Amino acid sequence: MIDKIAFELGIRPNQVKATVDLLDEGATVPFISRYRKERTGDLDEVQIMNVRDRITQLRELDKRREAILKSIEDQGTQVSYQYGRNHVGIGRYLSSLQATP
Repeated sequence: MIDKIAFELGIRPNQVKATVDLLDEGATVPFISRYRKERTGDLDEVQIMNVRDRITQLRELDKRREAILKSIEDQGTQVSYQYGRNHVGIGRYLSSLQATP
């Protein structure tokens, strides 16, 4: 994510990482832009907000992706179970037809 954001915003990955770390620690955008310039490589408020917004968006996408994959996995288990159950039922039906003279 760090490299992706750095590329998209045209800033260095270490600037993005430092900004994300500060945001994760609870620092506000104005605080970071005024008092942590040495850590962010002199990013301004707009750049910091862009990093904040993009990392939030990418994290939300990751959460959604995980939820979708889990849902698909759960559905796959249900489908396999249903297919297996139906398959056994079909097998019994075919066996009963073959046993009938």
